[in-house]
Amino acid sequence: MAAAGEALKAAAAPPAAAAAAPAAATAEMAGPHTARTATAAAPHSAGAAPPSSCKLQLQLLGCSWRAKYPEEHPSALPLPSCFLQHLPAATLTQLVCAMDFSAPHHLAALCSLTALRSWEVLPQQRGGPVLTHCSSTVLRPMSALQQLTALKFDRVRSGQFVHLQLLQLQRLVVDIKRAAGLYSARQRQQQQQLGEPVQAAAEQLQLQLAHLMSLSYLECSGTEMLPSDELPASLRALKWSCNRDHSIEEVAVSVQPLLQLSRLQQLDLSFPTSQPAVEEQQQLGSLRQLTAVSIAAHLRGTITGLEQAWAVLPLTRLELVTHTRSVDDEPYMLLPAAALHALSGLTRLEALTLGHDLFDDRTADFAEPFYGDCGLVEATFAQLAAALQPLTALQHLELHYLGLRGDVPSEQHVAAHPAAADQAATGGVPLQQQQQQQPEEEDAAGSTDSSYTSDESDSSDESDLPPEEGRGMFWEWLQSQPARYHSAAGVLALSAAVCSLPCLQGLQLQLPVSLQPGEQQPGQPAELMQRLKQQRQHCRLRKMECSLAACKLSRGCEHLLIVLGGMHA
Repeated sequence: MAAAGEALKAAAAPPAAAAAAPAAATAEMAGPHTARTATAAAPHSAGAAPPSSCKLQLQLLGCSWRAKYPEEHPSALPLPSCFLQHLPAATLTQLVCAMDFSAPHHLAALCSLTALRSWEVLPQQRGGPVLTHCSSTVLRPMSALQQLTALKFDRVRSGQFVHLQLLQLQRLVVDIKRAAGLYSARQRQQQQQLGEPVQAAAEQLQLQLAHLMSLSYLECSGTEMLPSDELPASLRALKWSCNRDHSIEEVAVSVQPLLQLSRLQQLDLSFPTSQPAVEEQQQLGSLRQLTAVSIAAHLRGTITGLEQAWAVLPLTRLELVTHTRSVDDEPYMLLPAAALHALSGLTRLEALTLGHDLFDDRTADFAEPFYGDCGLVEATFAQLAAALQPLTALQHLELHYLGLRGDVPSEQHVAAHPAAADQAATGGVPLQQQQQQQPEEEDAAGSTDSSYTSDESDSSDESDLPPEEGRGMFWEWLQSQPARYHSAAGVLALSAAVCSLPCLQGLQLQLPVSLQPGEQQPGQPAELMQRLKQQRQHCRLRKMECSLAACKLSRGCEHLLIVLGGMHA
């Protein structure tokens, strides 16, 4: 490697050249890589000195491959030992690079950087040897880096952490791979050369981090959490994405390791492919130090019932998000009535996010939700407004694509559902009945009551559609309910409740609405828009947007997407 050659030449170069060699090598590596350095000063003396005593005050060095596409993860060619040996061990505190762990002398050279406090290990470019193929003791030399407080790995086998003794480590971000079964022949050979026994299968599966007694932040991905995992009792923040790990398909997923974390204050869990039992997750309510909880669920029923845990905690931040896949045939329940009631009692909340995202199986990524795909909330607009009103400490509120129940029944359902008739008599009064009489020409164009029996209701007859059309749509579910329309009065009630929150500093609200046909006549949506704009004048958010976006679905009937957003200036 040319960069390594430059570093080697520094041994015979004059002091100034020797001091600049690492920087020159780094610059040359920036051909296919990007390198960044901070606080590099010239050497203090011109006297002859060996390269190891150079005065280059380099604090930050980063080498990564220029990604061709923005979504690509950064990668790099590994730094060789001959280059690492010439880095300033006394001043370099942050390093971002790849490492060839299969050759011990490279890691040994890096471990001489005793001032290093932060190291991000990037994946190797061009398919080099990976850390998970190395022996279980490969990380043992890193125990010499006693100043290291932050560490990020691309992929590590669970059994390799046993020998990592970093007593000062405070932050760890890692992608975990479980190693079920026997080691490969190469791994066995490495273990035999070191004179150490091969780990048993159970030890390979277990993630042992309890010995990292200063760790306060842990971020794990790549695998589910197992009952045998051991986490540090010092943790205050934990983020865990429970991705499917095919090597442990026979092992039950669990959150039992979390129940021992009595100091935990922030918990962020994501369940893309599997989930622990709801009864087990409800035990998280015993972690009484928790003030921030975020749960992202991809499986139906993952969130339902968890209010028994988060409702008893002194939360200041709550985030509940569903991620459904495009093949699902019905909406997910995000908040049942019991959960909504519990939500209204969290009067300490400062940040609340309720929402839904669409998971695209084709790209294995999250896409912008479409109007018909929502997380169900067992409440009307007015009932959601009533639940939010007690949350007077809220500073940030995000409501994305929530499927709310209707409060105005269709005429064809009233006879079959007596309760719907009562609902129509007590709630969901049409907006035009609350406002002053409009001019005659506007009445002729837009003032109609809810007694409609013609084209609008015919166009939404489910029997006219083939069974595959509109699958997974919130509107399909809504139209099967006795109250199948939202009232403009309910929409205004929610907007008024949000705008009246005294501490609100940031707002993002995107909610689909199916107004009754009488309120979809020409002029009526514009009237609703005008009322919403009037309400926002009483909101403490100075920079606030308000819009109604029309969306025509496959049935030919129009629905609206209400968008409110802003932040405190």
